[in-house]
Amino acid sequence: MPNRTAAKAVQWIHKSVTKQSRMTLGYWIPLIGWMLTIFILSSIPGRNIPHVSVLGFDKVAHIFIYGILGLFLIRAFFSATDIGLVKSVLLSIIIGALFGMSDEWHQSFVPGRNMDLFDFFADFIGLSVGVFLRCKGKWYAGN
Repeated sequence: MPNRTAAKAVQWIHKSVTKQSRMTLGYWIPLIGWMLTIFILSSIPGRNIPHVSVLGFDKVAHIFIYGILGLFLIRAFFSATDIGLVKSVLLSIIIGALFGMSDEWHQSFVPGRNMDLFDFFADFIGLSVGVFLRCKGKWYAGN
């Protein structure tokens, strides 16, 4: 009997979740997953991170990682909400910057890591580039 009840519950949930809400989740789940990835990477102690002796590699990595975050943020806000492009850009930049600040602060508690203002600047540059690259594509597409 419990299996029938569970099957009915799953069937009811499946019917209740509309196609639109499943699509909306498809915008937020990758964003949340990427934010968790950044948090996990930031939790690695400094002694366990391989040393790369290329000048500026650290900052390029920050720009790349936060560029992807910017793409995911603008994609989620613009595509999954009806707040418009300007508000989506502003929210993406603000939330991304706050996340970058909290990430740098979090690293101050990780052994062998520290909070670095220049890392935050690289995060912000990457975030902004990611957001505006996505916007550029939207404007060209006429959306």
